[in-house]
Amino acid sequence: MSGANTAHWLYDICRWLSGGQSGMASIQLVNLLLRKLGHFCGYGSIALLFRRAWFITLSRSWQGSPSRLPFSAAALSVICTFAVASADEMHQRFLSGRKGSIYDVLLDTAGAILFNRLFVLLASRRLESTPA
Repeated sequence: MSGANTAHWLYDICRWLSGGQSGMASIQLVNLLLRKLGHFCGYGSIALLFRRAWFITLSRSWQGSPSRLPFSAAALSVICTFAVASADEMHQRFLSGRKGSIYDVLLDTAGAILFNRLFVLLASRRLESTPA
């Protein structure tokens, strides 16, 4: 699933939608943005799964302050997401038509951080709106 493959699909869809009036340069930009958005959201979702797994695992034997447990689970989820993203990019270096990029690792890690932050914000809003 290299960028060339998805660009071809996107070009066909845009050409069909616009009646054949799509420029390839704009489609390549949209393709790049959609692929990066996919990375960002995909790895953000993976981070939330890691967060839940770490929260459950740590809560079974947690000795520290209970208020530190959510932060520890979030920090470990970001570290694990960084490790998975790094391994994925290293793997891509061995595939023809693909190349690994530290920028993708940073983008994936940023997705992990933002999704963890959004989770905390949404959870705190939910707690505030719950009647006592």
